[in-house]
Amino acid sequence: MLPARALQPVMADDTLAPITDDNPPQLLEARTAIAAAHLGHGHGHGRVHGNPVTRLSRSANRILGAVVALLLLGTVAGMVILWPSGDLPREQQVTQAFEGVDIVRGSVVSVTDEVCPGMSEDRLPSGEIPLVARCATAVVQVEDDAGAADAGRHDVIVPYEVFRSGISADDAVDIARYDVRGSDEPVWAWVDFARELPLGLLAGAFALLVVTVGRLRGLAALGGLLMGYVTVFAFMLPALQRQEDGPPQRPTSSV
Repeated sequence: MLPARALQPVMADDTLAPITDDNPPQLLEARTAIAAAHLGHGHGHGRVHGNPVTRLSRSANRILGAVVALLLLGTVAGMVILWPSGDLPREQQVTQAFEGVDIVRGSVVSVTDEVCPGMSEDRLPSGEIPLVARCATAVVQVEDDAGAADAGRHDVIVPYEVFRSGISADDAVDIARYDVRGSDEPVWAWVDFARELPLGLLAGAFALLVVTVGRLRGLAALGGLLMGYVTVFAFMLPALQRQEDGPPQRPTSSV
């Protein structure tokens, strides 16, 4: 048991409260602990000079910041020195999957569903090819800007899975023209839907969601993706292409 004086609570003016019948030692002990904690909190700021862990954290942050700054300066300097300039060798854009095949853009005019003879792609799970199957044919309009030989309306057989999933008039599609040896009439085949617009809208919605949820951090993340895209396609690939017959490519890869 502590002396009675040690159990006396501290008053607001830093004096000791008297021990009376209304203040038994046990109650006074609890009040003393609360008062001591309050006074220690109020008067202890001048004596505490910081947590060692906090000081270590700040030192590590400074070191990491300096390293990142040096790497950033080195990257910028390397990009400025190695940035590709002048005429770059450019191969002709490949528009054909192989010789005699062209892929063009068109718009669906109409789609019909009919019964047709079974083919290999209609094979049943048992391995048999049915005598008849369901077939879908689309009439696709190719505009004049695709080339005089490709302009006009063409009948294209559409995979039945695509027809069942949904295809309608005015859908933008890609179709392939095959030149048939010994015939003046080409064969048209289905390739895929033109997906630039829906994929662009999806990317825009994703970016908006990232900025809405992450705010500044989300915006910074999108900026990092954009910088990565610019670094790869505007700097790295052209620089490597320019250095195919020139200096070593290791400095460019390091940057």
